[in-house]
Amino acid sequence: MWILTMLNCNTSLSGKLQASVLVMFGLILMSYTDFARAACDCETECSCSKSNCTAGQYWHSVAGCVQCPAGHFCLGNDTARQPCPAGTQNSNLGSINSSACTGCESGSNSTAGSISCTKCPAGYDCSTPGSVTLCPAGNYSNYGEGVCRSCPSGKVCSDPSQQPQYCPGGYEPDASQTKCSPCKAGTFSYNGTSCQACATGSYSLEGAAECTLCPHGNQCLNQTINPVRCNAGEYAADGQTTCSQCDKGFYCPNVTLASPRPCLNGTYTNTMGQTECRLCTAGNSCPFASQGEQPCENGTYSKNGSTVCTECPGGHSCADPSADPSQCPSGMYAPSGSLQCQSCPKGSHCPSAGLAVYIPCVNGTYTDSVNQTSCQSCPAGQRCPNPAQAPEDCPSGTYSKGSAADCIVCPEGHSCAVNSEDPIPCGNGSFAPARSTYCHSCPIGSQCPSQKLAYHLPCANGSFSIVENATSCTECPAGSKCPNPAVGPVECGNGTYSKAGATHCIECPSGHRCTDKSADPVECLQGYFAPSGSIECQQCPLGSHCPSNGSKEHVPCSPGSYANDTSLLQCLACPAGYICQTPAESPVPCESGTYSKGSATNCTVCPPGFSCPNMDADPVPCQAKTYGPGGSLGCRQCPAGSHCPSAELSTHVPCLNGTYTDSEGQDACLQCPDGFKCPNPAASPVPCENGTYSFNGSSQCTICPAGYRCPNKTHRIECLAGSYAAEGSIECTACPKRSFCPTNGLPTYVLCANGTYSDVEGLSDCKPCDSGYKCPSVGMEAPEECPNGTYSNTTGARYCVLCPEGHR
Repeated sequence: MWILTMLNCNTSLSGKLQASVLVMFGLILMSYTDFARAACDCETECSCSKSNCTAGQYWHSVAGCVQCPAGHFCLGNDTARQPCPAGTQNSNLGSINSSACTGCESGSNSTAGSISCTKCPAGYDCSTPGSVTLCPAGNYSNYGEGVCRSCPSGKVCSDPSQQPQYCPGGYEPDASQTKCSPCKAGTFSYNGTSCQACATGSYSLEGAAECTLCPHGNQCLNQTINPVRCNAGEYAADGQTTCSQCDKGFYCPNVTLASPRPCLNGTYTNTMGQTECRLCTAGNSCPFASQGEQPCENGTYSKNGSTVCTECPGGHSCADPSADPSQCPSGMYAPSGSLQCQSCPKGSHCPSAGLAVYIPCVNGTYTDSVNQTSCQSCPAGQRCPNPAQAPEDCPSGTYSKGSAADCIVCPEGHSCAVNSEDPIPCGNGSFAPARSTYCHSCPIGSQCPSQKLAYHLPCANGSFSIVENATSCTECPAGSKCPNPAVGPVECGNGTYSKAGATHCIECPSGHRCTDKSADPVECLQGYFAPSGSIECQQCPLGSHCPSNGSKEHVPCSPGSYANDTSLLQCLACPAGYICQTPAESPVPCESGTYSKGSATNCTVCPPGFSCPNMDADPVPCQAKTYGPGGSLGCRQCPAGSHCPSAELSTHVPCLNGTYTDSEGQDACLQCPDGFKCPNPAASPVPCENGTYSFNGSSQCTICPAGYRCPNKTHRIECLAGSYAAEGSIECTACPKRSFCPTNGLPTYVLCANGTYSDVEGLSDCKPCDSGYKCPSVGMEAPEECPNGTYSNTTGARYCVLCPEGHR
């Protein structure tokens, strides 16, 4: 055994010593074993002949068949062990074929015969099995990735084994992305990705991470040069390209200003480029620093350096605008700008001197006189809605505890009488909504189980309360119903039942009987039936049969058949000329005006427009001037006030308005003549009354309209000028004296106007008053002669004129 161990292929003996030992001991082994073979080292991938090693073994020249090592596979027989190919791994012993070699995971690699795969190092590419290649410039890879990647935009990859890096501020990646280059003057790079141009009003030098804003008091004409200081009398804010001249109302005392300094309140400058402001003098105001002084108005005052004239302060009077304000005493006040102090009004108080406004009394206090220095508290049980008036008593349903502008609504579950200071809680069996004067008794049908209830609680379904002031409801007993909680239990009706707490009784189901109203329903036996709501089961009646137990109804005979005895198996057909409407009864003959043809449940009614004198004969059509409603034995004469113009009419046709028939059996209506009315189509025409008229075919006469006359009742005639007619006139009336009728169709006359008169009837116009006469009033019958000493020399005069001096 020690010889075999020494001769193992993994021994540390030199190659020459191995060979010598192999030759020497190989001869010895060949003398004592069947497995001896020619000298051959199968661990060096040689082929050993005449080997009978099984799969998963290989022939060892000294040890014989040996188990296949990890990282290899062995086919057996005389083949040598085979290493797993590059890019695969095998950690198992005795592998029999290449399927034992498994591929490396992504980002890993191996050489041939590897037991395990190795993670690809950072900065290398391991995409080719068994090969590890350095990433090219401008690329990188992470540990275990195995694939090189391009350097991302805005970063540099100086070392392929390191992560991409941003350039420092003021730099950007070069074209190859392997190093950083400084930004040029006038540009910047904040995060090292790329250089950007500086904005106007800023500048930078080479390698700048950010641009510098042009400092105030300087101008930056170019982004690549240093700032230039402004001249005296100028200013510039940060980031300016040019300097600006100091404006009016401002001053610039030095050359490093970012903005001009505004003149202080009460000072001013009214020219450009000033280095100091002027002080505003007393008695004037300087509201705008860019303008001159302005004199104060009445009711204001000012001191040196004032921007505005000060209004007289509240609580003071300023009769003299040049003097200090005078303070108002307590009980008085003065708004700002006042000349005199005013009395504190009712509903307010002025507790101290110098008040600008009076102080209204707070809610719940009042003052009912002027010049008061304090307000009085409103007493309990009263309210003070108007602080300028005396307190009022709280109305019923409210209360107050004092110092209240209004009374508080009485809370739910309490009562509050007039002038209440505190609400009184309601006891058990009573309730009160908010604003209640008293507590209400709990009504029937409800319960009030506790104190201070706002509302009564309705009894639950299936319970009741029939007394007032109840604190609980009673459950409805079995066999009864309680649909109304305000009414006691109602016993269930026949054919119904109920259990305790029911609001309604349940109808007894079909096929059952409910003799006991408080017990469950009992099923009917064979030969009996019961519809829903039955007290007892019923025997199957005539005209039907009951084939099974628990029937809810008997089976009726089919229409047109009957059974006039009990327990029949088949119903009989109804004979012709009869009807069988009730299957439990014998056939019934058809009534007059109807007919049937057998197996009928109903006789056919004689159709409208026909008569049926014989029940077994066809209907006979009605002729003109007659009609027949359905079910008629004979045709009827058309009645007065209607007509029957054709045959087979089911009803007579009423005469239209303005037509009539005053006798039976007419086939057409007559038209009402002129001068008559026909309000009743069944009566003869009626003559029109005096003062009315009608045209042909009128049902009513029309009253003669105003301005017309109706002498013959057949038409109207318009009144001519000089006459008139009121409504309902037979003739026109001549226009009376003192008036005129100027146009046709007038309903009344018109009185003559001033300066005119009418001394005859029937005039269409009034006469003008003659010269020497006067017509002073409306509706004159004759003119009046001018009295002595007066005259009129024109027609239509209303008055006479005094005769002038020297005339007669």
